[in-house]
Amino acid sequence: MLSRKEKFILKILNDASGKSNSCLITPKRLIKTPSGNKNLSETELDKILQGLEDQNYLDVVKTARLNEEIYCITLYQKGKNYLMENERAMRALKYKILLAR
Repeated sequence: MLSRKEKFILKILNDASGKSNSCLITPKRLIKTPSGNKNLSETELDKILQGLEDQNYLDVVKTARLNEEIYCITLYQKGKNYLMENERAMRALKYKILLAR
């Protein structure tokens, strides 16, 4: 199960990549304030990305461009389909709750 911050990062990456499987993104863009949470630090962001990489959601390559750190992130199929899977699971949960009434 993914944490709220991991879900937030995956949503940003899916939005940034659009229909392609990869995107270039700065850490500043990923460190936006998640709703209801404090700002992410860069070390926490690195841990989250490493965790998602270990779980086969994405692949991260760090590089520098014009003295600014850039992440080249490639979303695997699991990371790309995460939002659809999450929505499907929520619908199933709502259906079970409705049947339980």
